[in-house]
Parts: sequence; structure tokens; C-alpha cells
Amino acid sequence: MAVPEIIPIVYEPGYHTGTIGHWEGGQFFGSVIAAFREGYTRTDDWLSHKRWYAILHTFDAAGHHLDSRIEHTGADDDHRAAVDLANERLKHWLDALPGLRFDDIAIQPFQHTFDGVLFGLVVQQRSILTIRRPQTRRQGRGDTRPSTSGLSLAVPRVRLYR
Repeated sequence: MAVPEIIPIVYEPGYHTGTIGHWEGGQFFGSVIAAFREGYTRTDDWLSHKRWYAILHTFDAAGHHLDSRIEHTGADDDHRAAVDLANERLKHWLDALPGLRFDDIAIQPFQHTFDGVLFGLVVQQRSILTIRRPQTRRQGRGDTRPSTSGLSLAVPRVRLYR
């Protein structure tokens, strides 16, 4: 199963896709998100490792990635200040987009790494469906032993790393 070249994303105000839409230069996807840097493993001071980001991805009208503007605004050990600053940054960036209109978008998968964190709409190949059925196999005169045969399908999955 192939992932479509362009993936539609529905605008839902007040939810994860409440800051997506169109502008004079094409389309945009904005977000405020917390993430850990790649390779982080849990420690007692995990709050200082959970980092907050303001993000604005821009795309042309056809959905091709143009740019990603990302700013680290603090860590979860000062949660309120980090989130408030990220929301302020995103609002400022969105206000600067000429012809801003919140709406559904359709974009190509893309990825962008910043500050040790992967952001984007990333296609991952993984096996998610395995079908097995029991069979009986003859091993000689009257000897039957159960065995299985099956089918595993490797299908792509699209994952959003806002």
C-alpha cells in the first residue's frame, strides 16, 4: 500500500490542527509542542529535558515543503513560561503571513531536524498486519503436525512530528 503523494489534513479549531491553513505564499502548519531530543532516556530531572517549541512549517500551493521556522522556548520545569512564549511566537509568525486563512490543507510528507528533534510529516515503513492460519502438514505415514503459514503486509504509516 502506497502513501499518497499529497496528504489532506482537516482544520479543526481548538485541536491539534487549529493552526493550519492558507496564506498568499501557499499553505502553513503551525503548532506548539513539547519533545525530547533524540536519544534521551528517562532521568529524574526529565522536566528539564522536555523542551517546548513554537513551529511554523510553510508549503507552496501544491503542498511542497518550503521552510520550517522553529524556536525552542523553554523546558517543562518552567512549563507555563515555556508554553506561553511558544504561543506568543506562533501567534506573531502567523500574524505576519499575508492573506492568512485557517482551513484544510494538503501537503507532501517532509521532515526537518532542529535541536536534536525530528519534526515533520514522516512516512515510516512497518509491518502492521499479520495473518496466520493453522495448517496440518503430513510428516510421514499418518503423522500430522500443526504448522502455520501466514502473510505479513508491510504498509507505510505516516506519522506527524509536529
